[in-house]
Amino acid sequence: MAQEPKVNILSPRSTRTQPSQKRALPPRHSFLTEAVEVALQKQQQVPKPQLDSNTILIVSNDENALVNFEEKEQLPAAAVLGDRDLVPNVKPNFTVFEKPPRRQKRAGAVAIADVEPIPEEYYLKRHRKHEKEEKKQKNREKEKLQHEMYQQQQFVERIRHTDKSIVMAIASAICQQQQRSVPNVDALYRQVLHDAEEQLARYEMLGLTLTRKPRTSNGVTTTTTTTSTTSTANQPSASTLSDSSLSPALSLISQSSSTSSHHHVSPTLSKKSTSPKPSRAIRRSVRHTLAFGHKIPAMHPAEFQLPYETFGYLMERRTRPKTTRKK
Repeated sequence: MAQEPKVNILSPRSTRTQPSQKRALPPRHSFLTEAVEVALQKQQQVPKPQLDSNTILIVSNDENALVNFEEKEQLPAAAVLGDRDLVPNVKPNFTVFEKPPRRQKRAGAVAIADVEPIPEEYYLKRHRKHEKEEKKQKNREKEKLQHEMYQQQQFVERIRHTDKSIVMAIASAICQQQQRSVPNVDALYRQVLHDAEEQLARYEMLGLTLTRKPRTSNGVTTTTTTTSTTSTANQPSASTLSDSSLSPALSLISQSSSTSSHHHVSPTLSKKSTSPKPSRAIRRSVRHTLAFGHKIPAMHPAEFQLPYETFGYLMERRTRPKTTRKK
């Protein structure tokens, strides 16, 4: 008799097979993932228009066609015309605080006019340290904003040169996780680009500028130095011209000195010529040229007159004719 095959009940193969399901992987974190997520959230929050360009309006006298028509409660005619007797009186939801009475002055209090003003030296000594700290903090914030503006410019350029298929892939992966329908790719791409350009415009309204040091061309400087060395080498030296008039011993010394000088000059390069213009600071302050992101108009020179009580003796001294002493 043939033996029946033994089946292990605890083995996983004996259990009922389940249908295989593909595991949905999350979208890869790229520079567009967060921007696409924000654009999808905005499209959900903003209500869609009820009347679109594809909407068809039908005007008919048939009452049976008005299936979903609902009559809203209309206001009485008196309320529309402005009859105050029929309009319900609504009490405003705010309270008025009365001004508290002034406190009486104490007997030992010192009058404001009797207090001596703070001298300027004490003020500068006390507040100069705080002013420096505020200036450092302001410069740090400005550098941080400039760096963020540079990153935003790079982000906008990358979006402009990105294919729409990449945006579609990221949006479909996000919508598949959240079980939503995939939106229009063109509208989503325009929304992402519009948000990035709007953020960049906010940085530009602050008056930030990305200043860079001008690059110096090394090729120009090397060519000028090489030509100068070759020209100096080709020119005859004064010592070689006067060799005929010198003695044999002195001529040998002069020849050795000339050869040693040529040997030292040929491999070296001259230093970069410094410009006579004074060095200017790269970072320019825009404190006096911008206010709230807008330029302040220039102040033109105007005539003025000094007070005579304070500067009168100085003006008279200038107008007096100079007297010459007789010897």
